[in-house]
Amino acid sequence: MIMTRKNLILLLFSLLTLNSCNKHEGPELRFCENYIPQTPIRNFWIELTDCEWISPESDPQEFERLAIRNGDVGYNRWLEFWEYPSAFADNFQTMHITSNADWDEEHPAGTLLDDILWAEFWSYADYIRSGYETGGGNNVQMLVEDLKADDMQMIRDYVIIYFTKTPTIDPIHTLTVEWTTVEGEVKTASLTCRPQVNAKE
Repeated sequence: MIMTRKNLILLLFSLLTLNSCNKHEGPELRFCENYIPQTPIRNFWIELTDCEWISPESDPQEFERLAIRNGDVGYNRWLEFWEYPSAFADNFQTMHITSNADWDEEHPAGTLLDDILWAEFWSYADYIRSGYETGGGNNVQMLVEDLKADDMQMIRDYVIIYFTKTPTIDPIHTLTVEWTTVEGEVKTASLTCRPQVNAKE
C-alpha cells in the first residue's frame, strides 16, 4: 500500500486495553500501582493486527518483571479514566532507517537515512525515574542519528518519522525501521510511501 499523506509517516503500534488498575467506586477514576497500567506489546508492528498482549491477567510474572525493570512500581495514585498511559514492552539501544530505493546521490538504496530523518516520540522514563515528580514525561524530537539509548526507554506506543529532505532519484520508497532492544534483539517494520519534506528541520 502506498501512503501519500504529506509531512510524515506515522508508524502505528498496537494499543493495549487490559490494565492492572482497581476500579474506584467514584466516577471515572482508577487507582493504579503502576503509572503505565496498560501492558505493553512484545512485538514491533505497523498495523494493529496479530500482536502479543501482556497483562496481569495473561502473564502476571512478565508484567511485574517489566514494571520492576522500569522502576514503575510505586505510583499508587488515582488516575482519571481517560488518563491511560501505554508504552512498548521493550527499551531500545539503537534505531536505524533504510530504504530499498535510491534517495539521492549521498543515500543510495540500503544505506542509512538516519541523518535526514527526524524522529518524534514520547518517553515516560524521566517521569517514572524521578519518582513521578517531573511532569508526565518528555517529548523526544531529534534526528535519528542523534538518538541514544537513554532517549529510547519507556516509549509511548507510537513513533513519528519526519522527512527533512525530498528524494531526488526514486520517488517511492519502502522504508525499514530497525530497532535493537537493550537485550540485543533486533525488531523491524517496513512501510511503502512517497516521501515529502515537512516542517521539521
